[in-house]
Amino acid sequence: MFLKQRVGGDADSPTKRTANIFCHKLTNYVSHCVPQPGGANMAQDTMNIALPENLKEFVLRQVAEGGYSTTSEYVRELIRADQKRKAGQRLETLLLAGLEGRDSTPMTQKEWNSIRAQVNARLK
Repeated sequence: MFLKQRVGGDADSPTKRTANIFCHKLTNYVSHCVPQPGGANMAQDTMNIALPENLKEFVLRQVAEGGYSTTSEYVRELIRADQKRKAGQRLETLLLAGLEGRDSTPMTQKEWNSIRAQVNARLK
């Protein structure tokens, strides 16, 4: 992730660890923001697309090799992955804007203790 590259410091620095924790939480957040199959409001409409022969063959191979039931299932997965990627890019853009802003405040010892407690709870 670009955000991890932008946060300097040594691998064990509090800043780097905080960035890694934050990126992990963002990844979890993004995965919950994208509609999942079988969710509410999953009414389906039909959409036809035209593909050149080489792309059609590629899709059919992916369906056969990837364990998909239908080409529709494969295309839906591609669309969900694209939605997730774009949501992640948007969040990263907002985070970078926040990191570059002048309104940041230093973290208190209480906040660091809270982060450490959350990490320790996850490691158990």
